[in-house]
Amino acid sequence: MAGNSGKHLSGGERSMLSGFQEAAQKIQDKDEYALAPFYLFYDTVHTFLDSSIRRVIERCQKAADNGDGIEQQDVDVLKLLYLIRYVDDIPANLDNIVILMANDIRLDKITMREKIRGSLDRLLSQNYIGRTGDTYNFLTDEEQDIQRDIYKNTQVDTSAIVERIGQMMILLIFIQQRNIVTESTIFHLTRW
Repeated sequence: MAGNSGKHLSGGERSMLSGFQEAAQKIQDKDEYALAPFYLFYDTVHTFLDSSIRRVIERCQKAADNGDGIEQQDVDVLKLLYLIRYVDDIPANLDNIVILMANDIRLDKITMREKIRGSLDRLLSQNYIGRTGDTYNFLTDEEQDIQRDIYKNTQVDTSAIVERIGQMMILLIFIQQRNIVTESTIFHLTRW
C-alpha cells in the first residue's frame, strides 16, 4: 500500500509537490534565512511547456553563457516573468519582481531593486520582454518579432514633437493672458 500512497494525487498536485521538493533541495545547503526564489519553480515545469517558450529561455541562457549582453540573473528574471505571466493577482512590476526574486530573508531590497532594474533593462534592450507602464511581460518568439517590427517601422521625429509642444504652450499662454477660452479652442488644442 505504501507504494501506491500517491496514486490518489492528480498529476498537477504531484508536479506541485515535486516543484516544492526540487526548490527545497536547491537551497538545502543554505542557512535558515534562505528563501526559495520563485524562478526556481521554472525547472520543474519547463518540460511541460510549449517549445516556443522553452526556446526563448534557452536562447537567453545561451546569451548569458556567451556573455552576449545578458547575465545569469537576467535569465532568472525572465523565468520569473514567464511564471507570473498569466497570474492576474501579481502585476509584474519592479517591487513584485524584487520580492519574488528574494533568496534570503535578510535581503537588502534597495540593492536588489537596482540589480533587478539592470536585469529588466538588459532584457528590454535584447527584446526578451516588453513593458507597459510599470509592468513587464515575457515575450514569446512571435511577440518578439512583432515588437521588432513595431520598433523598426515606427519612426519618431522628436524635433517635430518638441516644436509642436512649444507651439501649443505658446498658444496656451497667449489664450490664458487674453482669457479667450472657448470650447472650440480647447477642442482644437486637444485634438492634435
